Amino acid sequence: MNFTIKGLKTWSTYDAGGYQFTLYRDGKKFAFVHNDGNGGPTDFHFADEPYFNDRGTYRKELEDYCKTLPKWTMGDGNFYDTCPDIFAENLLNDHLNAKKLARLRKSSILFRLSSDSEEVIRMVKTLDMDLAKRILEKKYPGSYQFI
Repeated sequence: MNFTIKGLKTWSTYDAGGYQFTLYRDGKKFAFVHNDGNGGPTDFHFADEPYFNDRGTYRKELEDYCKTLPKWTMGDGNFYDTCPDIFAENLLNDHLNAKKLARLRKSSILFRLSSDSEEVIRMVKTLDMDLAKRILEKKYPGSYQFI
């Protein structure tokens, strides 16, 4: 299943931040997702559930799909099954990170050192790949990779 986000809106709240977006699966509208950012659960309004008490198959499909995803931890050492709330949060974070990387790539060449974690992004402020390679080879010979 290929999930994408469209129509994202975010806002600040006392707890962290809220968001809402339309979730698409394989190019078709799947659900409207809303989190008010005040510590409560994420609301899903599935496209095949037009009425309040009508339960369609999309909800079950998402729940079943989430069971196939890797477990996650809150830092307490325990691992938990991925639920739709966590799935939506991860999808949102991936979407925002992709937008950030696209923006950074307009003015810089991105790299990380072999000793860096996956979260680290470093930049060389040029779009000339040959120049970036020369700079990185001089400063970090053989220990970098482009992102």
